[in-house]
Amino acid sequence: MKKLLCSFSIIVPIILINWLLLDGTGLVIQEIGVYLPRNVLNFSFISASVMWLCCSPWRRDCCNGHWPEVLFYLIPFEIICLFLFSQWHFVAAVLIAAACALLHIALIFFLDTQIAWDMPPAYRERQRRVNSVIFRRMSVLICAILTTVPCFSILFIYGFQSPVYRADEEAPPVDASTYSGGMEDLSVYDLYINTILCFDEESWQQYSMSQKVELLQSLSDMEAAKLGILSIPISIQKLGAFTLGEYDTKSNEIRVDIEHVTTSTAEECINTICHEMCHAWQDYLIDHINWEMDIFDNPYFDEIRRWKDNQAAYIQPGGDFGTYETQPVEASARTYAEEETVFILQYINT
Repeated sequence: MKKLLCSFSIIVPIILINWLLLDGTGLVIQEIGVYLPRNVLNFSFISASVMWLCCSPWRRDCCNGHWPEVLFYLIPFEIICLFLFSQWHFVAAVLIAAACALLHIALIFFLDTQIAWDMPPAYRERQRRVNSVIFRRMSVLICAILTTVPCFSILFIYGFQSPVYRADEEAPPVDASTYSGGMEDLSVYDLYINTILCFDEESWQQYSMSQKVELLQSLSDMEAAKLGILSIPISIQKLGAFTLGEYDTKSNEIRVDIEHVTTSTAEECINTICHEMCHAWQDYLIDHINWEMDIFDNPYFDEIRRWKDNQAAYIQPGGDFGTYETQPVEASARTYAEEETVFILQYINT
């Protein structure tokens, strides 16, 4: 029964591989500027897991129906938890990995001192094989002990998710200190010129995720000022497949995909913010218009009425993408974003 339970523990890496295939996440470590897209991370960990389970020399010495077999099967899970943990606590993850490496080195040296070098070669070779078994079984134990905190954190605190980045709420929305004239003489683009210039492509690629979310928030504030609506909170986080950004009408916030922000150009990120801010503007107009008034039956308001009708029967992108893309709220937002992005880029390229 004990051997059966130990062998059954192989279900852990199988579940992990299944999760990666169905609902995996990317890996973002902003401290060292590393981003692995979901497909790259999935391929890397699935390949490594299969090789570990099938080809690792540890398998012969650990899969014996006792506790080392359970720990052997847990190694892929422990590794991915450590990597995901590094997104939240990079220094702690590095220290854990360093401690693991040092303990393995110390174990090698200790076992080497136990070899009786004055004994015959056949005896020394047999002792080396015994030490090899001890080393491999102890190594999976060391990994299990040192990754306890990362595994617990990922399972019960953070989940298998990337961090969510938000702008500093205390940061001033506009820096107009460089202007000598009155603010009433400036356009909204002039007021936010410092923000706009930060979207130069070369500069954009150098920013950390925390800096990018601050810039996207400032860009959103500029669009809010132009459109005459309140500021919309921006967050960067992992979204669903093929989703670059989304405006949540219930929470009144914009979420931008972390992979999109990491791998896309500054122009593409500007376009995404403008697109979602247009959705926020559409939602504001629909909610604040008194549709009982006869004036809003005027053809002048036809487009807003189409938005209102579309919002009640909104088509999600999971189905027919062509239909999703051409529905009124999406078509208008796409046109606005394209025109606004071109206008903003004129400030950067001049």
